[in-house]
Amino acid sequence: MEMNWRYFVGASILSAGLLLKLGAPLGAVAMGVALVALINWRTTAR
Repeated sequence: MEMNWRYFVGASILSAGLLLKLGAPLGAVAMGVALVALINWRTTAR
């Protein structure tokens, strides 16, 4: 199943905002979003 990047970006913005509001460090949130994007890109690129 192919991922729609528009939905991924929207979900990432909402979840990152919530995590930052709850006190999560910015670097950890950014690295987590980047890692998930990389994993999804590699699995859909095949």
